[in-house]
Amino acid sequence: GKVCLSLLGTWSGTETEVWRPDSSNVLQVIVSILGLVLVLHPYYNEPGFERERDTAQGGERARQYNESVRLLALQSMLKILRSPPGGFEDI
Repeated sequence: GKVCLSLLGTWSGTETEVWRPDSSNVLQVIVSILGLVLVLHPYYNEPGFERERDTAQGGERARQYNESVRLLALQSMLKILRSPPGGFEDI
């Protein structure tokens, strides 16, 4: 998917949402991914799309988004299985 994680600097969040090399950690990234990406409808976590929640148009776009993400994930898995990265050929 393309959900922005302000912790990674892909979207300008508030002072508490930005990555700080001296104090931020991987746990923050994992929690953000769990809360923003690995949810039933990540479409609504895109900036501006949250206002489409509970609308027919938003429901259809969220369904299409999930379908697109699922297909891209499957394509990526097949590509990796067909041509594994170095060191993983025998697994």
